[in-house]
Amino acid sequence: KLGGTHILTNHDAFATHACDIPILKSLLLDTRIEMFSKNRPLKDILEKNKSRINDLENYPEVPADGDFNLTEELPSAEFADS
Repeated sequence: KLGGTHILTNHDAFATHACDIPILKSLLLDTRIEMFSKNRPLKDILEKNKSRINDLENYPEVPADGDFNLTEELPSAEFADS
């Protein structure tokens, strides 16, 4: 999918050549869908660390899933189409 596309990443920052922005947008959207459609990161962290939590009864519950649509593109001034 990338072909000759060059993408620079650093933690949660991404950069590419202007001509490759549509490819980067598509990759980021696909990755977000893949990461969060099958996983619940907060629940996973809680499950992995239950043995370390001293007062599990008073520990906050993992928030319920909302109605956010993972496939929807989010508005962003930094990622605006030209």
